[in-house]
Amino acid sequence: MADFSTANDINRLAMDYDKLLMLFNTFAQRVTAQEKRLGIHCTPPPYLAYGEFIIKLAGHTLHFTLASYINGGGKLAGKISCYQAHNYPQPTKVKIGAFAFNTQGNADLSTIDTNSRALNLTEEADTLALIMPFLVKSLAESD
Repeated sequence: MADFSTANDINRLAMDYDKLLMLFNTFAQRVTAQEKRLGIHCTPPPYLAYGEFIIKLAGHTLHFTLASYINGGGKLAGKISCYQAHNYPQPTKVKIGAFAFNTQGNADLSTIDTNSRALNLTEEADTLALIMPFLVKSLAESD
C-alpha cells in the first residue's frame, strides 16, 4: 500500500480525487446526452460531489456509483459500480458489475476492435460501450 505520510502526498491524493470526480461527472453527462438515442431516462448527479447517477430502462433502475481506491501502482484510481434496484419483496440494490479507471479517464475495459484501445469516460462513443453491458445484463436478470 502507498505511504501517504506527508502533506504533499495527501494534497496529491485530494487533487487526484477531484480529477476522478470530474471524470465521473463528465461520464454521467455523456450518458445523459444519449437518453433519446437509447430510449433511457437518466437522473444526473444533483450536485458535483454526489458521485452517483441513475438510468431507467424498460422498468429497470440502475445506479452508477463512484468509489476511489489505491491501485497496485500506489496511485488513486476510480471504480464505477452498477447496482440494479429491486423493490420486491424488499427494496435492495444488487451489484451487477464494475469497472476501474485512472485519472486520465481510461477504463480497464477495451474496445473489441483490432486496436484494443482503452475506453475513455470522456468520449461519447466510449460511454455507450461502457454502459451497454450493464443495460444488457440488467434486462437478462430476473427476480
